[in-house]
Amino acid sequence: MAVGERALQASRSRACTTRRDARLRNESGFAIYWLAMTIVLVLASTALVVDLGYRSAMAERAQNAVDAAALGGTIFLPTDFASADARAKELALANGFDPNDPNVSFKTSPVLGQPTQLKVTVTRKLPVFLGGIVGVHSMTVTKTATADYDQPVQMGNPSNTFGNQPDCVAVCTTGTANPEFWANIEGPGTAKSKGNAFTSNTCDAVSDGCAGGVNADYQPQGELFTIHNANAGTSLGVELFDAIYAHVGDKCDDGNLGLLESFFSADPVLGPRYKRGGWSPTNQYCTGDESTAYPLASNVPTATHFQVFAPDATPWTLADNQVVPGCTLDLAGTNDVFANYANIAKYFRQWTSLCTIASAQVGDYILQVQTPGKVGTGNNNFSIRLSDNGSLTSASVSVFGQGRMAIYANTANNASTSFYLARVLPGAAGRTLTLDFFDTGDALGGASGKLTVLPPADSTGTGLPASFGGCTFTPPGNSTYQATASNCSVGSVSSATYNGKWVHWKVPIPANYSCDITNQFGCWVRINFAFNGGTLDVTSWKASLDGNPVRIVN
Repeated sequence: MAVGERALQASRSRACTTRRDARLRNESGFAIYWLAMTIVLVLASTALVVDLGYRSAMAERAQNAVDAAALGGTIFLPTDFASADARAKELALANGFDPNDPNVSFKTSPVLGQPTQLKVTVTRKLPVFLGGIVGVHSMTVTKTATADYDQPVQMGNPSNTFGNQPDCVAVCTTGTANPEFWANIEGPGTAKSKGNAFTSNTCDAVSDGCAGGVNADYQPQGELFTIHNANAGTSLGVELFDAIYAHVGDKCDDGNLGLLESFFSADPVLGPRYKRGGWSPTNQYCTGDESTAYPLASNVPTATHFQVFAPDATPWTLADNQVVPGCTLDLAGTNDVFANYANIAKYFRQWTSLCTIASAQVGDYILQVQTPGKVGTGNNNFSIRLSDNGSLTSASVSVFGQGRMAIYANTANNASTSFYLARVLPGAAGRTLTLDFFDTGDALGGASGKLTVLPPADSTGTGLPASFGGCTFTPPGNSTYQATASNCSVGSVSSATYNGKWVHWKVPIPANYSCDITNQFGCWVRINFAFNGGTLDVTSWKASLDGNPVRIVN
């Protein structure tokens, strides 16, 4: 090969090597750049995964915290927002969100138009671990929950008194002085068909809920009354009328009472007080305590135990409530008011102070009425009244049945009487009110009557009809619901078919239902008893709303 050709080939070879080396250098630089970019993207992705994963976990914890705070706080509404707020903060702290932490914003608020609902909002500023790599320097999480609480449905009364109010001078209550009923408790030995489904524990052939001879409705804790106090630090007085069981007959015509009446006939105070005869506005002292075992000598007088428990954060149970010191009373009953007058005079047809609670706290006290030792075969009928710093006309205190109650209705002189049945708050809109009535048909003379469930008077002014629609009920001896008349009423109610029987009602609450919760007498569903000639009857009632009583609604 010529020298020139070898030189040309060598030159070409060097050129190829140079280009190859340059290409390799370029590819190497791109690979380094690509590797660097990949590392950055991986780090950024890792940062986002770590920080967003942390935020997601904290968001779940925050939701759990506000749910717990709302559920725990709402039970104090609608009357004690301060306690609702304090309880919500306690539960938020217990779930890892300290309301006092500068990185935490915590807020509770009532819901406009829904006074039983509590809204809780928490916002927390979160630390950023790797997000700064991609310019994310801060994150926050915000969660909200709204809870609602159905307190045990208030029954029977919106005022500071429960039952008839003998010795009423001028104005003695924020409610009706003579609502024509007494509170009732029956001894466990009393037959269930006598009317009190909750404290009678002796079954009979005619009564519902007595399979196998066991009363399925028996409540060992007795009758429960809520004493609501809205006046912090007040002197709260609790009084009872005719607290002792003393047999006089349901029409107060017992012969031993006649002996007492004759003995005190010349006494201008005690003569009228011991008068025989059924209850009337002019004979206001007849409570109708009656033995249910005859001959009378075989009757075991009903013993009665009264006790007041202080408010606490668990209103649905008495298991952890503390007894208020000095608010306990035990009374043995009697079959002979004349022979045992010296022992019963302090309580018989008299007002008796159960206790006075100094510096009472805001909230719901519970008055428990029991028959200790499961003793008694008779009805004890009585009344309750509360005073607020000595006043009997304060709207800051009220007493009512707690989800259930038994009363002795003594409408002997009226053919039609309306009772406050159950308080239904605005949060019940669109839900169903269940009402259960036991032994409601004992009209005087065996006559039949009619029961009508009426909406609150203040709710009909909001454009709602004057009667409920779509109500259904279970007639005695029937297991299926039957449609009622359009005005939510049931006729042909008599002892022949209703004695010892439960009747179950379903009352749809309209979706646009509203009422004035700020009014002590607002939101009360009523029941009208229309019996020709009236009634003398112990009857038991229950009320509840469908769904969980404490629930998240938003």
